[in-house]
Amino acid sequence: FSVSVPFGGFLADRIGRRDTVIMASLLGYAILMPLALYLPPVAVPAIFVAVGLLFGLCAGPMMSLPSLILPPEARAFGMGVFWSIYYAVMMAAPTRGGGLADRAGNAGVAFILGSLMLVVSMVALAAFRRISVKSPEVP
Repeated sequence: FSVSVPFGGFLADRIGRRDTVIMASLLGYAILMPLALYLPPVAVPAIFVAVGLLFGLCAGPMMSLPSLILPPEARAFGMGVFWSIYYAVMMAAPTRGGGLADRAGNAGVAFILGSLMLVVSMVALAAFRRISVKSPEVP
């Protein structure tokens, strides 16, 4: 899976469409992950491999987004805030998903929550592009 992360950055730079790579990756994950709930168990490992490879594509382009709007003198502080929020969400989201799955009595609820969070991420990317002062597709 670690191969897809640098490949996603390479692909975004090569085609010049960072947002397209991010959106395709997030949308593919949001569709494939819940699909794993309805497929026969023998197909689930293949879905997880596809999801892992697909999701890795957006990591590089997505993590570079704050640098598009932060001036060089504010970049260290801004990235500190960005990573603090990122890790807070990464700490809270699995706990929330597990709690919802426990209450529902179905582990698939966590998959659905993850897919919904990816849809929220796509909306957030669109909002980021709409409100950012400096929003070129590629810097």
